Amino acid sequence: MLEIQNLKKSFKGKGGKTKVVLNDISFSLPDKGMYFIVGKSGSGKSTLLNLIGGLDTPDSGSIEFNGLQLEKLSSKELGSYRARSIGFVFQESNLFDDLSVEDNLTIPVDRKISKAEIESSLKRFDLFGLEKQKVNTLSGGEKQRVAIMRAVLKNPEMILCDEPTGSLDEENSKNIFTILKNLSKEKLVIVVSHDRKSAEDFGDGIIEIKDGVINLNNELKDTSDNKENNKKQLKISFRKQLKIAFSLMKKRPLRLVLMFLICIIS
Repeated sequence: MLEIQNLKKSFKGKGGKTKVVLNDISFSLPDKGMYFIVGKSGSGKSTLLNLIGGLDTPDSGSIEFNGLQLEKLSSKELGSYRARSIGFVFQESNLFDDLSVEDNLTIPVDRKISKAEIESSLKRFDLFGLEKQKVNTLSGGEKQRVAIMRAVLKNPEMILCDEPTGSLDEENSKNIFTILKNLSKEKLVIVVSHDRKSAEDFGDGIIEIKDGVINLNNELKDTSDNKENNKKQLKISFRKQLKIAFSLMKKRPLRLVLMFLICIIS
């Protein structure tokens, strides 16, 4: 489980002026599922992802993943966390263009991967037969599938994706999100994206960041697997319940207000 509490991060800009990028961010995510972080450019999406991935450190606050408190880890321990627990997928595939697909899959992984495992993964990602092909001959969609394969072969507990479809067309984007969605049945997948429609179509939840704070933290689906978790995470304060009820009362009959109150109390 990922627990983030009161996270703050700032950077010094031109003239030494400090810019607060993330201001008191708090939320939690379960062990499995696909969750999107959305927001405008410069809102802090990628910064948040980098902090979760141990690529950067916060000014204050805490990040805990499966019992590990990242802010308490040494540089060496953070490196181990990144290598063993996290699979990264970026907008640019970050592959070695002059090497084969197979070499790109095995070089970054700190364990021996069998031929059978590679073959099985190639079939799973519809890349079978391309293992000896150099990456610079692949299409954009194929490169991104190789990048996701590389992340998955590490057998990480969490996959972090920063604009994984930013340079792809609509069809390839849909294919990539479908792959990530299937992976999220087994592990936590977090995706930074500008694509709000795909977030709504594929995500189990959306975290929207605006001006360095969470503007929306919304669970999208109530499947049988996560229904109870969602109930716990989406409790509405009594004060907010009353505010919504009074707002409805101005526009809707009393019956609708009563139905709303019954739903949130049950």
